[in-house]
Amino acid sequence: MLKYTIFLILLCSTVSGCNMNIKESQSPVPTPEPAINYATRPESIIVKAEINRSNLPLKQVILSNIPEFCLYGNKTLIYRVEGGKKEIYSPAEKINYPVMKKVTLKEKNIQELLKFIIEEKKFFSLKGQKKEKKNMSYSLTVNIEKSGRTVSFYDNNSKELKDTYNLLKNYDIKGSEPYRPQQISIAVYNVPDYIEHCTRKATMWTCKDIVNLEKLSGKYVPEDIQGKKLDRLLDFFTKYSPNDYFYFQGEKVYGIFCRPCLPHEIIREK
Repeated sequence: MLKYTIFLILLCSTVSGCNMNIKESQSPVPTPEPAINYATRPESIIVKAEINRSNLPLKQVILSNIPEFCLYGNKTLIYRVEGGKKEIYSPAEKINYPVMKKVTLKEKNIQELLKFIIEEKKFFSLKGQKKEKKNMSYSLTVNIEKSGRTVSFYDNNSKELKDTYNLLKNYDIKGSEPYRPQQISIAVYNVPDYIEHCTRKATMWTCKDIVNLEKLSGKYVPEDIQGKKLDRLLDFFTKYSPNDYFYFQGEKVYGIFCRPCLPHEIIREK
C-alpha cells in the first residue's frame, strides 16, 4: 500500500511539472498587424498601373494612356487582358482596343497587395525617375489614407517599380468576367491599301446606325458612345475585335481605335 501511495505522489508531481512546463513554453498570441486604410468610395483609385504613350498620330490619341490594372475603393478590380492572358508589357503598338475584365477582390488580398507595394517595395520613399526622350513609359499610382503618389518609369528603370508592375502583371485572378464599360471612345481611320496589303481580316460593318465609319473617319475628335447603342456595339466587338479586324462600309475599308472608359473617367450627364 505504501508503494502505491509513493507512486501516485510521484505521478502527480510529474504531471504538475509537465503542465507548468507547457504553460511556460506557450508563446504569447501575436498582435495582428494594423490594416492599411484607404478610401472606400467606388470611384476612388487605390492602385493603378497604365501604359503612357506620346507622339502618336491624332487618331490614336485616345490610346495615349492604356489602363492595365485599376483597383477601386469598393474592391472592384478592372484589368486588361491580351490574347487570353494579362500582358502588361505587350507591344502597345498592336493595341487597337484594350480588352478589359472585372473582378471583386477580398480585403485580405487587398491588404497583401498594399503591404507588398508600400512596406516591402517602399513605394512612397522611392526616388522619382528622370524623364527620358522615349515614346513609351509606365506609371504606378497608389492612394491610401493621408498618402497618395504617382510614379512614372521606363523599362530600364527601378527594380522596385518593375517588381511592383510584375506583381500586377502576374496577379492571380479568379472569378473574373468581361468588363462592359458604360462609355467608350472611338476613332476611325481609312485603310486605302487594304487590297494590296491585306494585313488583317475584314468584315462587314453592321453598326452604321450607331457609328458611321465614313463620317467619323473625317473627324479628328473621337466620338463617345453610351447607353443602349453601346451594348450592341460591345457585342459586335466581342465577335469582331478592332484588334483583329478591319471593316467594310460601302466600297471602303476602315480601322478602329477604341478605348473603354473606366468608372472614374466617365463624365455622366446631369
